[in-house]
Amino acid sequence: TPSTLGSSFTTVEGLLQLIYEQLAQNPFMHSEDSATSDQRSMQSFLSKLQDVLDGKVDVVIVLEDPAGNSYVQDLYAPDPGPYLQKSRFERTEEQKEELGLNDMHTEGFS
Repeated sequence: TPSTLGSSFTTVEGLLQLIYEQLAQNPFMHSEDSATSDQRSMQSFLSKLQDVLDGKVDVVIVLEDPAGNSYVQDLYAPDPGPYLQKSRFERTEEQKEELGLNDMHTEGFS
């Protein structure tokens, strides 16, 4: 689907590559209607993202998924992986609202 990554089973590198491709192919990047400063900003970002993909820049990736639809496989499991930090968080009220969780009634079901 254009402008979304959709479902994918990939590596972190593959995910970053998909993001790069989607942004680079965005019609905004090639439109005469777009302000050239916006296009330069996007091109600068794509250049930095390419540096990450080329291993020239170290980054820390934080995956925050309030819907809980993501999975990251720890190749070192059951031992702790040296590069993977797991943490749990509580959804904010805004996240609950966006997911429609505030309107769900689960009492009285068996």
